[in-house]
Amino acid sequence: MKATFNVLDQGWIPVVTAEGKEELLGIRETLARAHELQAISTASPLEEYGLYRFLGLFLMDALRPESETDIEDLCEADSFDMEAIEDYIALCRSEGVSFDLFDEERPFLQCKHDPAVDGAEKPVNVLDVTRASGNNHTHFDHKTGSNVAIPPDKAARLLLATYLFCTAAAQGYPSGVNASPPYFGVIQGDNLQETLVHTLLPLESIGMSFDEPPVLWRRRGPIVPKKEIGKTSWLHGMLFPARRIHLIPDDAGNVCAVHICQGENFVNKPSWHDPYVTYRIGKDGFFPLRPSADRAIWRNMCDIINIPGGQAPQLLALYRSIHAQDAVSLTLYGVETSNASYLNVYRHTLAFPLSLSNNSGTVDALRFCISAAETLANSLRSSLQNIEALPGTMTSSSVNRYYQMCEGRFWQFCGQAAAGSCGRQELAAYCGDISEFALGVFTSTVGSLNLRAAALAAVEKQRNNLRKSIQKLQKEVSS
Repeated sequence: MKATFNVLDQGWIPVVTAEGKEELLGIRETLARAHELQAISTASPLEEYGLYRFLGLFLMDALRPESETDIEDLCEADSFDMEAIEDYIALCRSEGVSFDLFDEERPFLQCKHDPAVDGAEKPVNVLDVTRASGNNHTHFDHKTGSNVAIPPDKAARLLLATYLFCTAAAQGYPSGVNASPPYFGVIQGDNLQETLVHTLLPLESIGMSFDEPPVLWRRRGPIVPKKEIGKTSWLHGMLFPARRIHLIPDDAGNVCAVHICQGENFVNKPSWHDPYVTYRIGKDGFFPLRPSADRAIWRNMCDIINIPGGQAPQLLALYRSIHAQDAVSLTLYGVETSNASYLNVYRHTLAFPLSLSNNSGTVDALRFCISAAETLANSLRSSLQNIEALPGTMTSSSVNRYYQMCEGRFWQFCGQAAAGSCGRQELAAYCGDISEFALGVFTSTVGSLNLRAAALAAVEKQRNNLRKSIQKLQKEVSS
């Protein structure tokens, strides 16, 4: 019997109810019950974010809020307008859209198989960056066999993650619209409905074609490998097909193989501004904030909250515009990549006062705090590295310990800044504390060694170098 999987009504979206119970729902039930559900929750941060983005796009295309007032009305509504959503589903079907994952003509979120283009079948684990495959590291999952089979609900979630977190690879595999995958942020509400509303933008704020070409599942034309695309719509860019994918089910309805090859190549990446993404400023202008194991997320806070400077996610700026409450909970999802390899997967939840973004002065104060901590970290690292008797591993662990101490003090400063106290006195106190942290870590690190007199002289020289950096910082904050 032919395999089928209807994403509208069969369970593939993992949710948590108000009572803490885990359920697997289709699109219809998820949206109908969103007001009584807590959240989407999966073990994979990439799949979890993919579902938030997908449902947000589904709602944007179905409801099409024109203005901030429309977004406010959605925030205040008891539930989503299921009549409007059913009308949208009917519209999709009238256009030939199939919501069946294994439809022969228009498989949902995929391409119809074309032997002239798709090439040989590949094991389905190529869709899952947490499994060992090709360049991927094996520290997530050590299963490497070609006989891995996954259920259709997992396959559907992996489709979304593949489109959103793909990166450039050999043989002309293009990256997505954001180039290397950035951090994506989702603002958490009191329930799933509120969270999904926080993923929506008013059409009047988009500033580009909204739906021409249409969203991926309504698209009619083929996905041509390596075709260069210089202009896209908002809906199409939000789920851009940088891969051409076709799932292959087995007799039991599970997926064990896949056709996957190069998708379209968006060549105008500087023109794309993703509403979920924080941007940093470099010599060539704005670029997306990307995960890095060498940079803890708190060291990016001055960018994440910089609404006045246009660096904060667009959705965070909208949230501040329409909500009176000061506290915000932002979950960041990302994957660290290097030369087409997937290194680490991240999910961070940050709770902070939104008043930190009220003016550029506060943002500048936070930027100074982060820069000061990094300056002393570099000096601490240099001082420890210049002590020959100190193993290199101790240097990195000591700097990490210093940064952990700084993080707690940084959040304390954020609380002061949110209350309006981030002047010279507070900055001086902050710098005094992190200076003590740096000296304390230096002392405890070298104190763990059994050093001879000659080595002790070298230690004192490096301690003095660290003190000079501290004095320079103190002079800067007092001037």
